[in-house]
Parts: sequence; C-alpha cells; structure tokens
Amino acid sequence: MKFNVMKRLISLLSLAFMLSCGPREFTLPENVTNVLNKAGANKSELEKVINHYKETKEVIKEEAAYFLIGNMEDQGYALYKLLDSAGAGVDFDVLSFKDYDHLLLGWDSIEKLKGKIDFKLDTLIHDYHTITGDYMIKNIDLAFEAWDNYPWAKKLSFDQFCEYILPYRSTNEPLEDWRTYFMAELEWVSDSIKDKTDPVEAACLVNDYIKSWFRFDPRYYEHPTDLGLKEMLQNKMGRCEDMTNIAIYAMRAMGIPVMSDFTPYWANTGNNHAWNAILDKNDSVIMFMGGESNPGDYKLGNRLAKVYRKTYAVQEKSLK
Repeated sequence: MKFNVMKRLISLLSLAFMLSCGPREFTLPENVTNVLNKAGANKSELEKVINHYKETKEVIKEEAAYFLIGNMEDQGYALYKLLDSAGAGVDFDVLSFKDYDHLLLGWDSIEKLKGKIDFKLDTLIHDYHTITGDYMIKNIDLAFEAWDNYPWAKKLSFDQFCEYILPYRSTNEPLEDWRTYFMAELEWVSDSIKDKTDPVEAACLVNDYIKSWFRFDPRYYEHPTDLGLKEMLQNKMGRCEDMTNIAIYAMRAMGIPVMSDFTPYWANTGNNHAWNAILDKNDSVIMFMGGESNPGDYKLGNRLAKVYRKTYAVQEKSLK
C-alpha cells in the first residue's frame, strides 16, 4: 500500500476511534484549561466553541477546537510604537514617502533631530481576551469544508490539517475573515486545475492570481504591524512576511497545506527573510514565495545559517 494511502487510512481510523468514544466527558486538556483560566471575561466565548461542538456531536471539530484554544496562549495582534532616544513616540507613515530611498532619507532626518529611533512592542492584544466564539466556529467549519471538498486536501492527516489548514491567523496580524473572502474569490480553481489531486498545481494557480495584484515594497520594512487582509487589499503591497501571509490566507482557505519558513539572519549578508513552503503529494516540502515565485521556481538569494518554521502549535520540545 502506498504511503499516502496508508497515512490517510490511519488518520481515518483514528477519527473513527474518536467518534466511537463519543464527545469528551472527562477533564479538558491541560493546555486548554490554562488558556480558559487566562481568558477572563472572554472565557465564555471560548467555552461557546467547545459547547457548540459537544451539542452538535462533531467530535473531530471539538478536537480541532481544543487544538486552537490549547495553543492560543501566545497568539495575538501585536502593536508596535516608534520611539526616539528619549522614549518619546515618533509619527511615521511609510506611505508618505514615494519610495524606499526617500523613506530612508526621512528616517535619517528624524534621527538627526531625535537621536536613534526604533520600534518597540507596545501591546499584544491576546486572542483569548478578544476572539469571539462565532469567529472560531466559522473558521473551524470553513477549514473542514475545505479539507472535505477539495480533492488535493483529502490526503492530509488530521495533524497536518490542524497545523497547515486550520489556524485562523498566520503571524501577529489583526483578525479578519479571510476564509470567506478567498473561498469565494478563488472558486474557479477547482474547474481550472488539471490534476485535482495535486496541491502544488493548485498552489501555482492561486499564486499566479496573487501575483496579478500584490507586490513586494521595501517601505513596509518600517510598517509597525503585520498586515491584515483589509490593508493588503487596499494597498496591494507589503514586505516578505506579508507576502507569505497573503499566500497562507488564500491557499489555506482552499485547503492547500502551506506554511511560512524564515531565517532571522542570513549567513553572508544583513537582513532576514521569510518565504512559503508547501507539502506536495508525497509530503515533500517545496519552497515558493507568495506573490512572487511558484513552487519549483523559487531559489533563495543568500546563504542560510538556520531556518525556522512558523507554527500555530506550541513546540514543547523546542530549545526555547
């Protein structure tokens, strides 16, 4: 039996076992309980999600809810502020400069007056304090709809689904309903793809669509937040992290298992970089760049020292 068929069978057997056991009647997972205890007044919204799937007896969706809630502790919308050497706030709008060279001149002129300026984390708006139950239920239902309905997604195991399709956010962007938008915007993909079992071909179609309207702009190096979908649609540009995020939104909405890898420092030059990767039919990882280069065509421009992967799940065995 081929590996992918065997993996899918094991996944289905695991789900069948969970269903045969019925909904959880015992103590919640420890990480879920920890997040509920931190949620304060918003605890009822998280419990709403759990209770919803207990009532509908959709055990596998209940398990997906535990995955999202249990790994929610460090998830949130990060707001940064630009400070001068005295700790005073500095107003700086990247789009007020016509290009990156003019932005650097503006940055230098401010530093001549105020000393070195730099961004500092101002507020992390924790998801467990703000996310609504309705938002989470809709995200879970649409993620399962993509897993069930798109043939290129059917081979994914439940664990792969949870990490590469299910999460409602990618980095520290504002929460928005990107699944509904892209499932409608990209409904043509199913009719356009030749090999309906090939997630890489599906990703190429989606990425060609992104390339038609979204582009890289280095001015966004100095943008104080990760972009949400609304701002991306409005300005149609961003930095490399934003490019990986727009690909993640569009492709995960379509059940395509994608992720973002990054290096915090190049080995042979300054700066850092983030890019996308996709699981192909055989679970091999293929690099690409959202809005720029398709799987199989993309090559990194500098030498790597260390690569990390952004995950929604807490990596308990990581060095951190």
